[in-house]
Amino acid sequence: MFEEFVTRLSDFVWGPPSILLLIGTGILLSFRTGLIQLKKFGLGLKIIRGDYDDPGIAGDVSHYQALSTALAATIGTGNIVGVATAIAVGGPGAVFWMWITALVGMATKYSCCLLALRYRTTDPSGHISGGPMYYLERGLGLKALGRLFALCTVAAALGIGNLVQSHSAADYLHNTFSIPQGVTSVALAVLVGLVIIGGIRRIAHVASFLVPFMCAFYTLACLVVLVLNISKIPEALGLIFKHAFTPLGATGGFLGSSVLLTMRMGVARGIFSNEAGLGSAPIAHAAAKTKEPVREGLVAMMGPFIDTILVCTLTALVIITTGVWREGLDGATLSAQAFHRGLGIWGERGVALSLLLFVYTTIIGWFYYGDRALYYLTGPRYATAYKWLWTSLVAVGAVVQLKTVWNLADIANGFMAFPNLVGLIGLSGVVSKSTRDYFERVKRVTPLVGTHERLGGRMTDFHGWYLPLQYSGILEEHRAVRQVAGLFDASHLAKIHITGEDAHSFVQKLVVSDLSRMGRGDILYTLITNEKGGVLDDILVYMHSHRHYFLVTNAVQSAKVIPWLQKHRFPNTQIRDATQALGMLALQGPRAVEFLEPYLKASYKRLKLYTFEQGTFQNKIPVLVSRTGYTGEDGFELIPPAGKSAWVWNTLSNTLLSDGTPLVPCGLGARDTLRLEAGNLLSGQDFDERNNPFEIGLGKLVHFEKPYFLGRPALARLHAREPRTRLAAFTLKGRAIPRSGNPVFGAGARAGEVTSGSFAPTLGYTIGLAHIDSSFSAPGTEIEIETRGQRFPGVVTSKPFYRRRALTSLKGAH
Repeated sequence: MFEEFVTRLSDFVWGPPSILLLIGTGILLSFRTGLIQLKKFGLGLKIIRGDYDDPGIAGDVSHYQALSTALAATIGTGNIVGVATAIAVGGPGAVFWMWITALVGMATKYSCCLLALRYRTTDPSGHISGGPMYYLERGLGLKALGRLFALCTVAAALGIGNLVQSHSAADYLHNTFSIPQGVTSVALAVLVGLVIIGGIRRIAHVASFLVPFMCAFYTLACLVVLVLNISKIPEALGLIFKHAFTPLGATGGFLGSSVLLTMRMGVARGIFSNEAGLGSAPIAHAAAKTKEPVREGLVAMMGPFIDTILVCTLTALVIITTGVWREGLDGATLSAQAFHRGLGIWGERGVALSLLLFVYTTIIGWFYYGDRALYYLTGPRYATAYKWLWTSLVAVGAVVQLKTVWNLADIANGFMAFPNLVGLIGLSGVVSKSTRDYFERVKRVTPLVGTHERLGGRMTDFHGWYLPLQYSGILEEHRAVRQVAGLFDASHLAKIHITGEDAHSFVQKLVVSDLSRMGRGDILYTLITNEKGGVLDDILVYMHSHRHYFLVTNAVQSAKVIPWLQKHRFPNTQIRDATQALGMLALQGPRAVEFLEPYLKASYKRLKLYTFEQGTFQNKIPVLVSRTGYTGEDGFELIPPAGKSAWVWNTLSNTLLSDGTPLVPCGLGARDTLRLEAGNLLSGQDFDERNNPFEIGLGKLVHFEKPYFLGRPALARLHAREPRTRLAAFTLKGRAIPRSGNPVFGAGARAGEVTSGSFAPTLGYTIGLAHIDSSFSAPGTEIEIETRGQRFPGVVTSKPFYRRRALTSLKGAH
């Protein structure tokens, strides 16, 4: 009686209304995102390849590892058994409807994972959690639906992600090779336990290795069968397209199918295969290292493509070309027979190995989903018990009767989908706006974008700017700057003219430092603070005259700084944003002056640190030349008109010194390692408006002798008391690389958080910056940094880490 009720409830939950809702939501999101799955497919591939990876960003895993974890849970028995069932019941035409499901499912998965990143949280231990439960609660205020989703996720994980998988593998190996079911399930349990004990990082590491291997192995087996039956592929494709829209009569053991049944089987099996709309994959993608939800959404949408359009299609073509679909077989038996027909006994063994790999990765992937859902419901107190329960259920999966368990898991999956679809529809406006805003931002390119691409620069998105991360390699570029010279594109920095009768008074009010000692041609490194004393940005102020100042501010903060200037502008002052009109090149290194010598008049050689002059490049291109930089080396920054920037870059980069030494083009990666060695701060990462100058070690820039400037009253109060935290430099023992957001511990208790960290190529050891409780910030204090789940000993030290002889560290707004 109970089993019959569960079966009927499962059929109802996964009946036509639910399937139509899933497909309808996918169609809605496809249009609200502008058919993103078609227009941005190539960009998704670039992100997966690692073109946009930034190891310094908070998160637990890379884009690729997040996708691998999601695919580990998605690519499973459905790709072998589900496809076979769809064809056995619905005929070859069901494959077409699986494709359609995957196509609209790409938009659904994109939207799910965008929202997962947007509303994710970080727990006290520094680990990230996200998924539908969080965007239902934080985005729509529907905590009860979030808890329902989490509860159903735990139930579905234990069923379809654990018991069903273990039983399927043990049953298949027993029937095919007479391997005792208990042996298979116990072996699986041991292998699973060894991985899940390490949490998401170990799961992601194992998944990122196994997923490409198992996909490659299975793909190779399929391709061999298809090559042997290559003449039948056109006929197979013809059957798929023809019978997607026309009924198929009984043939051989196949009983026939209506168009409606074909459509239903294709859609249902497609959804079960790629899980688009169920809300499981966003839990894995929420842990990705990125600040851009849209970017991770683009990675996630590749899941249905890989799972359904690639892997499932290969299975389908093997089944159809070998002709076994007409023999009345079903499920794993049908797939096994297809491979046996194509490859003999090796085909059966190939299916067995593929099934084992698919089952194993599905179990570890679904563990993470269940673990995060349980954490949302109860916190960390049952985490260890859940791991033991999970491993134990894998071991007993082979001996339980699974019909009812499978139906209950299907019901739980359906109840996962319902609240998730409510969230997707309710937040579809957020998805649409986030997508639109992101692509508006990343349209910004510097005048040198064509040059970078021509030279083979590996491009990335840097706060909306399309810039080179590296050319020949970060280490090579770093060493070139330390030993000879390198050339950087800094055109993304905001460049602002302040002119008018009140220009001097306005800038004097704007910055914390006193301008009264500046003369024509001087440059001042200073700060802009808000009324509460928080640092809006660090900037360079160039003085042309008392009626004309030129400001260079950080790209990441320009959206805040420019409105701030407009808000406090004096009546007789003009503000002109020249960012798009001007380029900016940074020529840095001990031999930088030799590369400039042929192209500028001799007076630029006499420029002191933090001075500039207006000149001409090759006697024809107007250029502002300053003795500034961000690398800790001697160097110059050149500001030509935007339209002439490529000419200046190409001329310099084609220059050889007398000994044949070339100038090396450099990207953001080398810039970051160089600036960190020099102890220079990165705005928006090492500090922001939450920090005051005294906390970040720049209190000396605050000149209280000025009677008034923005933020002065608050800064006077802050100056009178000891800062609660300080931005401290540290060195780390071992080879671990700390990243932004990693926790810092002092005397066993959490004492702060890393802001920047890197291996220092010049020094040969690991360095970093961190906001640390003042009681642990003195040089020589021993601390610990947690990264990748392990703690490594470190020591607080003084900045800079690296100082070139006879050169005060050059700072700049970058």
